[in-house]
Amino acid sequence: MMLKSSSHTRVEPIFVGLLLVIASTFPLSAKAVVVSVSRIGGGFSPSSVTINAGDQIRWTNNSSGTTDPSSDPHPTHTDYPDLNGSPIPKNQSRTTVSLTSVGTWGYHDHLDETAVGTITIQAVSPPSDPPPPPSTGGSTTAYRPTVSIVSLEKRLSFESHEIEIKYEAADKNIAGSSFALSDTPVSIYYFAGESTKDIVSTFYYPQIPNPRPETLIVKNLPADGSYVWDIADLPSGDNYVIIVEVVDKSLEVGRAISDFLPIDSTPPEQIQNAFVRTGPNTVYLSWINPSDPDFYEVFIIRREDRFALSRNDNNQVFVYLGAESRYSDTVDFKKSPLYYSIFSRDPDFNYSSPITIKAEPTDELSSFKPPEARSEESTTTVTYALDASIEPQENAMRLSWKNPKDEKFFGAQVVRNANSFPTNAFDGKIVFRGRAEMFEDVNLVAGSKYFYGIYVFDWENNFFSNALVAGIPQKSSSLTLPPQSFEKNTADPILKDTIKEIKRKIELIEIQIKIIEIKEKIFQLSDQIRLISRGG
Repeated sequence: MMLKSSSHTRVEPIFVGLLLVIASTFPLSAKAVVVSVSRIGGGFSPSSVTINAGDQIRWTNNSSGTTDPSSDPHPTHTDYPDLNGSPIPKNQSRTTVSLTSVGTWGYHDHLDETAVGTITIQAVSPPSDPPPPPSTGGSTTAYRPTVSIVSLEKRLSFESHEIEIKYEAADKNIAGSSFALSDTPVSIYYFAGESTKDIVSTFYYPQIPNPRPETLIVKNLPADGSYVWDIADLPSGDNYVIIVEVVDKSLEVGRAISDFLPIDSTPPEQIQNAFVRTGPNTVYLSWINPSDPDFYEVFIIRREDRFALSRNDNNQVFVYLGAESRYSDTVDFKKSPLYYSIFSRDPDFNYSSPITIKAEPTDELSSFKPPEARSEESTTTVTYALDASIEPQENAMRLSWKNPKDEKFFGAQVVRNANSFPTNAFDGKIVFRGRAEMFEDVNLVAGSKYFYGIYVFDWENNFFSNALVAGIPQKSSSLTLPPQSFEKNTADPILKDTIKEIKRKIELIEIQIKIIEIKEKIFQLSDQIRLISRGG
């Protein structure tokens, strides 16, 4: 974070008087510093935090089971007992007492020793006395107060999106004079944009028309300290300007400006290739996580009446939060389908739009029971699809194959490419995904060649293929009659006669086609009779 040096500008008394009136009308007190740590599928987030002595930790359980953050070592938890507490059920929180022992302390989940982290507690330095003012030789010289931004930090968790700013203000005026800091000296201003001269000028002087409407103001803070505020409702943007202002009793002003505070508001890419299968009291979900480097984990919810359109949709049921690409949802459903919405999110808790998938209780794969899901990748490949073939149809291609009999086999995926054979399971348009052994690709252009790859995949979403086929769809042999409604709604007698003549010619053509087909069958039958007679 780049910080500008404090600027010192005299503000007109009438303007600062207006600020003090506003400050006394809307008093705000500093919030206690509470650092949020979330328990997710892969561990704690963030796993390592640094706080000041006296701060607290709020533990939030966003995993699929109960969690119990405890001090090292396991199982005695004796290094720092103040970290210990009661277990936290799913979707609940607890807050530690104020932590005061300076040092770095390890912790872990008592119920899962692989989830670990550290908490560093640093001492808070007492404020130092300001240096004595220089001798003025009997004259009185006004020294403006100063303020500096010590740190500016984002603190993000599943429940909260916060910014914490720490600052220090100093009175450099003559001791005991009227130039001491005012009782409510510090104000914080923040807005989206850049700290250009024009913006700052417009921002500070409300008598100038059309000040920035998105500007936010926090007032009445102590001279030295910190402030935490929620950034969930801040306007969308990549950069924010933070200004800390201190005022003394002579209405002299000192300011510190932070150039940029990056706020990531761009969600990651969606998941791919979502697939569902049902078994007795279980729904098996499988997908591919996005390759987006900003991707962190997926968030799954379900409803019984419709797809959830947002992660905070009413009456939704939380299903899964984690970085795995598969999940088994144990649920009792026999008559009605279940509607799943799968979101991807980044470390800054930006969520993608959902990929939706419907689980039917009458799924033909109800007898399926996959191997137990594991965190490590598969080391055993499934057998490839066998006996792949392709048959041209009228404006369509019919593909068939045999699925492997391997216990790790999960499904087949067909990819179509218009130029060449696919090189992988996503090189082209995915036209089929499931457990069937035949698929008809319809609405194709007759006479054009199409290339297909048939890929099978296992429970870990590993894809395998040696089945590549290509073909050219046939032209349609049937002629479509004009719509009957067109003839009924046409009042022009000439047009009616024309339509009747067209229909008559079409009927004659169809009769001729049938005659040709009959002749071909007669020729075939004659050939067979000759062969039989020769053999006799």
